[in-house]
Amino acid sequence: MQIFLKFLLAAIVGSTWYHFGGGDSAMALIFFFVILGVLFMKPIRYQDPKRREEYMQRIRDSRERKIALENERLEELKRLKKNALEQEEKLKKDFEQRINKR
Repeated sequence: MQIFLKFLLAAIVGSTWYHFGGGDSAMALIFFFVILGVLFMKPIRYQDPKRREEYMQRIRDSRERKIALENERLEELKRLKKNALEQEEKLKKDFEQRINKR
């Protein structure tokens, strides 16, 4: 219902401009869209500093969690590479020992 009233008010203003403006339809249409845009804009609300600070803290915490997860992932990759290298070295030593026994 409220949307309909906004359209109606913008149409009334646009048609009034058309009627009193000498029949300039382009300007009346532009005026209609400008009024309609203004009516659908949301006003700026007061932000409570406490809520804003809580929101900013949540963003900081989220960013820190992401960084911590990324660091853990990188450490896990390093550990996997190290284990793979150690396994490869062990296999080489075993192979060398088998060759030296013969």
